[in-house]
Amino acid sequence: LKTALLNKRQIHRIRTLIAFSQELSMAGMHKILVVIAFVRTVYALSCTSCDKTACAEPLNCKAGLVKGLCGCCDVCAKLENERCGGPWYIHGKCDKGLTCVTRTQRENRDGFLPEYFKTGVCEPDACKNIECGFRQKCKIKRHGRPVCICPRRCGKARFPVCGLLNGKQYKNKCRLQREECLTETEIGL
Repeated sequence: LKTALLNKRQIHRIRTLIAFSQELSMAGMHKILVVIAFVRTVYALSCTSCDKTACAEPLNCKAGLVKGLCGCCDVCAKLENERCGGPWYIHGKCDKGLTCVTRTQRENRDGFLPEYFKTGVCEPDACKNIECGFRQKCKIKRHGRPVCICPRRCGKARFPVCGLLNGKQYKNKCRLQREECLTETEIGL
């Protein structure tokens, strides 16, 4: 991750904030410092528009190429048994035919984090040759085991649709497709 350098304008803004914060109580000053740290972190991790001319050419890749953090530049993909994932995929993405498998809480000690933030290891894609039932999707579960599942959540969005074959009204398209998956029958729109 490239470290964002502060330009003169940002330094001026920070100095102005510090001068203003001296007039506030210590609690107020603490809050401002937290906000500054947060803004600086987000700024460092934010993606600007894609400028391919600013991309460094990946050198000596042992695997294929994948898109980097912001989806703009090509970077070297990770090989089998290499570390992957993490917030914003800071540890990299796996090569084709591999998937980033995270571990359980005991093995990884970050079980309280959402799946998106966990680090893992690149392993052969266990879902590659799995055929699931109607509307089911293959997901990698604990210990890299593939499991066919129906969507668990569909959100609360209300864009009602009507089932073509059963005449039943559903809150949204996802709910209709979830019922198709659970009953393994096509309802249609």
